[in-house]
Formats: sequence, structure tokens, C-alpha cells
Amino acid sequence: MFRRFGRVHCRLLLQLQAEITVLERKLDILDRQDDQTGKCYRLKRCSWDPSWNANQKELLEELKQKIVEYGMSSTEFSFPNQI
Repeated sequence: MFRRFGRVHCRLLLQLQAEITVLERKLDILDRQDDQTGKCYRLKRCSWDPSWNANQKELLEELKQKIVEYGMSSTEFSFPNQI
């Protein structure tokens, strides 16, 4: 029998949520800047051009890592009996 550390796990999930929210806001700011400067085509594309602002790509990579981490953590917490 092992402890679940439920309270600590919840705190870690809340911390990840806060970090994701900050990154999401930063991405929203960059998206608004694109929209205001006529670069909204970057919002609608799935490709990447090296001449574009690398901040968005870096931010999306960081968000991807946090979302994956959050998803794994929340799944482990939701189903503690599964190994």
C-alpha cells in the first residue's frame, strides 16, 4: 500500500495550471500584436517560416511541454489505482 499524496498532487496541478495560464496570456499578447500588425496569417498556419518571430514558436513549445506534463499529472491523480 502506498500513499497517494493527494493534497501535494493537487498543489502541483494548481502550480502547473498557473504556469500554463501565464504562458497562454503571453501567447495571446503575441497573437494580438500579429493581428494589429497584419501578421495574422501566422495564427492560421500550421507551418513555420524561419523569418517569423521565434518568440511564438518558443512559447508554443513551452506550452506543449507544460500541457503534456499537466495531462500526465492529472491522469495519474484521477486514476491512482492504475499503474
